[in-house]
Amino acid sequence: MKDVAKEAGVTPAAIYHYWPSQKEFRLALLEYMLDPSRFRSHGELSGTIDEIEAETRRVGRATIRGSARVGSRANIERVRQTDSIRLQMALWAKHDEQDVSELLKRMYHSLEADFIPLFETLVALEGRRFRPPFTVRDFAVAITALTEGFTLRWNVDPEEVPTEISDVPLIFEDERDPSEPPWDLYSACVYLLAASMTEPDELPDT
Repeated sequence: MKDVAKEAGVTPAAIYHYWPSQKEFRLALLEYMLDPSRFRSHGELSGTIDEIEAETRRVGRATIRGSARVGSRANIERVRQTDSIRLQMALWAKHDEQDVSELLKRMYHSLEADFIPLFETLVALEGRRFRPPFTVRDFAVAITALTEGFTLRWNVDPEEVPTEISDVPLIFEDERDPSEPPWDLYSACVYLLAASMTEPDELPDT
């Protein structure tokens, strides 16, 4: 606390005026660091949507394929460039502490909630629905985990994450687009995940 007070230019007594104990100070600091508003999706979701809208104009309609290729790439590029992911990973090492665990859980739920309406809209525009037993929340959780894993590997071992993949298989009823730009491995995995967790909406309920 002395170091904190010195950095803030106040006396230790002034610090204890706001936080009666080191435990309360630590909890307040963790809440600030893990505040969802400081993390990636709140400020960057609009950028991902902009990329998807540009791709929609390019092909003439919204598709899961196009959205996965450009939206996923835009999202992970922003994640890789933020300090928040490094902080998140550092704090994950303390996930066995209840206060840290609860704050991380709250952050994950908030980030996933930001993207769920986008996922629902894109799947519906493709004329698909989530394949039971999967839900849009399951998909959001999977995308969050996939993003974190690829971010770690991409940052330390970028040569092993291809970024110029051509001829990704057509899974939905898309026509081959000869002008389609290359894919990266992460975006291709998002596309394959979307294919496996959704189905045509006209199928009868079972």
